[in-house]
Amino acid sequence: MRHHLLYILILCWALSALMPTAATAQPRHHKHAAETDTVSVLVRQYTDSLLRCRRQIDSLQAIVSSNRTEYTPDNKYYQLFVPMTFYHSIAHDRFSLDADTTTSVLDDALLSVYFRRPDLVQSTQSKIDIIGPILNPQPAEVKPNTEMVDKETPTPVDTDIDRIDIMVKRPNFWHFSGEFRIDLSQNYYSGNWYQGGESNYTTTQYLKLYAQYNDKRRFSMDHMIEGKLGFNSSKTDTIHSVQTNTSDLHYRGNYNLRAFKKWSYSLQVDARTQILRLFDKNSHHVRSDFGSPLYVNVSLGMIYDFNWFKGKLAGRFNAGALAYNYRYSDRLNLANFAKQGHHSQQDYGSRVDLNFNIGFIKNLTWRVESYCYTSYERFEAQIVNKFDFRFNKYLATHLEFYSRFDDSRKRDDHHGYWMFRDYLTFGLSMAF
Repeated sequence: MRHHLLYILILCWALSALMPTAATAQPRHHKHAAETDTVSVLVRQYTDSLLRCRRQIDSLQAIVSSNRTEYTPDNKYYQLFVPMTFYHSIAHDRFSLDADTTTSVLDDALLSVYFRRPDLVQSTQSKIDIIGPILNPQPAEVKPNTEMVDKETPTPVDTDIDRIDIMVKRPNFWHFSGEFRIDLSQNYYSGNWYQGGESNYTTTQYLKLYAQYNDKRRFSMDHMIEGKLGFNSSKTDTIHSVQTNTSDLHYRGNYNLRAFKKWSYSLQVDARTQILRLFDKNSHHVRSDFGSPLYVNVSLGMIYDFNWFKGKLAGRFNAGALAYNYRYSDRLNLANFAKQGHHSQQDYGSRVDLNFNIGFIKNLTWRVESYCYTSYERFEAQIVNKFDFRFNKYLATHLEFYSRFDDSRKRDDHHGYWMFRDYLTFGLSMAF
């Protein structure tokens, strides 16, 4: 810009220098007048030259100002100079039905390479998205120089906050619990007791374990194993010094898939058998043994969990529309439920279970466990009432009533198809 202004000033000075030369060529007799006119002409020409120079300078400044507009490069053309890449948007804009028909020159150029020279394509947009873009369309912001105040290290502030260690644990959907009970009793009769009687000792051990799984969404499992084992001694039994009077093993498992509200689809497995052998008094005849008999029932249906009166009445109702029942005896002489010469018997039907707890009185719990099964040819049902009265955390009294109906057995002259059993014990009880 400075060079252009210098050239213009030199040109103006040359034009002004030629003007006096032309004026000296006038006749001599007009010397005085000519000198006066020459001065005025020189002043006017000099003034005009300055005005023309100013106008030229202003025009040049306007041109320069117009050329000083900020230029922002179009970063999209970098796609032509980097290793050839297949961009999804180009193919989508060209072949999509709802896309705009007008395309840019850049898109046409890249699409031509895709069709004519696919061997030049070295990468795809998916790979670029993983490693990041090639160019940053927005230039990095220029930050001012750091002031001396910013360089000064802040004074640390002492705090009295103690360090807290945070431990993240995985959720545990399992819950385990159980109950153990042992009862001891003694009966003594003198030899001259007026009503007669027999002295004996009795002990009963009871163990019940629970394993429950619930993912808090839809699936849950409930497993229960219950074992009861009792022994007694009798002087009148000359063959067995210690006799087994109770030997029960029971398993029940439910696999539930939540349907709606408190209803769930359920697959229930119920199995019962003996733990040890039971003999007749003063005899080697076996009344029952492990696997003799064995009862297995599998039912498919729906369950309903209820909790009423703030937990004082809570339980579960299971309606198995389809049930499979299997009975087996390893000892053939105890398989009185099966055909002659067979160890097992199976049938199909329906089963309903109802189990609930009643706790309206403090320290007294009433537990009801019942089920009924029918194959539409025979009917089987059982109701168990259990009463637990706790004196404290470890001492309790237990009373159990068993009522069972089975029309597949031989009819009794006194009770018909009904059978009954009851227990009354006092002993040590512990829940865990």
